Amino acid sequence: MRYGAIRDLVLSVTVALADGRVIRAGRPVMKNVAGFDLVKLFVGSHGTLGLITEATLKYAAQPRARRTLCPAFAHATSVCAASSVVVGA
Repeated sequence: MRYGAIRDLVLSVTVALADGRVIRAGRPVMKNVAGFDLVKLFVGSHGTLGLITEATLKYAAQPRARRTLCPAFAHATSVCAASSVVVGA
């Protein structure tokens, strides 16, 4: 996948459990590092642990422009010099 697995794109979920309880896991913000990662657990269980009734997803904006670079070099030393310039930029 281009932007990662679906479990990496889900920030928070509301889940209906088999016994009727409704719980909320995760937070609708990027920084959430305390405790167990129940969001990934529920997403990865594919509905066996509970039914996801609500989900907050990460938004990934499309880049403004895409470019492809296909240079041709006569010698290997030219490639090394060009790559060091690109990496250093």
